Amino acid sequence: MAAALRRAGFGVAPIAELFAISPRTLHAVFKREGVETTRGRRRLTVEQECELLDLWRGGWTHAKLAEHFGVARETVALAIQGTLRA
Repeated sequence: MAAALRRAGFGVAPIAELFAISPRTLHAVFKREGVETTRGRRRLTVEQECELLDLWRGGWTHAKLAEHFGVARETVALAIQGTLRA
């Protein structure tokens, strides 16, 4: 079922949360089953990062942004930090 959700476009973090396992464990399962993940690759486009920043400046939380874009909260935090440093 987890593989079907991933193939349908759901992010690893939400799927892992649904099954009460760590994303690291889920990545290992997906690797073993040959399911494509984006581990180690950029997840947000430049356009998505711009939208993310606009929403964040509008008061959205990291958790809400992560859910909206289907990424981990760490990805949101890194996108915000990277833009603020630039």
